[in-house]
Amino acid sequence: MKFLHTFTATALELRFNVPIDIEYPELHSVYFQRMGLNKIDKGPYLELIVQPSTKFRYRYESEGATIHRLLHSQNGAKSYPTVKLFNYGKPAFIRCLACRTEDEQYKIHCHSFKMKNVDDIRDPVYLSATEENNFTVSFQGSLIFTKKRDANETLNKKLQRIRAIHRNGHDLSTFEEVSFQIDDFKNININKVVLRFDAYEYLNGQMIQICKPVYSQPILNQKVKVRFFNETWEDFGIFDVTDIHRQFAIVLRTPRYVDVNIDSPVKVKVELVRGDERSEPRTFIYLPQYEVNSSNEDANLFNTSGSDTE
Repeated sequence: MKFLHTFTATALELRFNVPIDIEYPELHSVYFQRMGLNKIDKGPYLELIVQPSTKFRYRYESEGATIHRLLHSQNGAKSYPTVKLFNYGKPAFIRCLACRTEDEQYKIHCHSFKMKNVDDIRDPVYLSATEENNFTVSFQGSLIFTKKRDANETLNKKLQRIRAIHRNGHDLSTFEEVSFQIDDFKNININKVVLRFDAYEYLNGQMIQICKPVYSQPILNQKVKVRFFNETWEDFGIFDVTDIHRQFAIVLRTPRYVDVNIDSPVKVKVELVRGDERSEPRTFIYLPQYEVNSSNEDANLFNTSGSDTE
């Protein structure tokens, strides 16, 4: 299998490392939609034969580039979102793009789909569909979370990448133009993503759309929580997405214990919670608050100390 290392569009150089069977020297592309080809009896069509999970914890850049958990299929088996192109018979590209749904309109999402173990490939991601793989491609990757304050910049970068690949003096499709209306990024649901899959043929220096796209079911962000609890009380730690470090540590603010006037150490339990999954509980100890000057702004805070004593 060969790799296309560079797509060149005017002065903009984009690196994709997309596996393909023929190494094309240059990609000056165009977005062109063939209408009426999605019926089995008339032409090619795409089918999403393996759906992603409906719940998945989006990953963060701070967790590292090569350790992101993959999107598994809905039944939990070790498989990945998989798309097949039917009734075509020629080499094609399948594109994966993270989208959002608003009033039945699909627009580009600020979050990104990122391929496994490849630092610089994120959506739009193109994989080759050929006779050798039965025109079936699996997208082994993860959803990367983008904070709202970075959404505008991320959407603009996606716009530049797509326009660089799909331009050759022709207009973009209505979908692309609507997607590029990023002024409403503040209204993005940051906990819901849909994957869009398109099929293209590279023909005479242009990227030609083969058939209508297909969409995955919504993928909801399954957030991780840090739960502190005992027999009569529970509360959760406070942390931001940037406080998760390479899946090894979470920096958080400890929740206030129910009784802030304790005069001796109190043992509680702490555990990670993600949906219905829970980690093994560990012991956490709350200590009585220190004597402080009443003029200190932090006088109402209590001192805490974590210790695994079991």
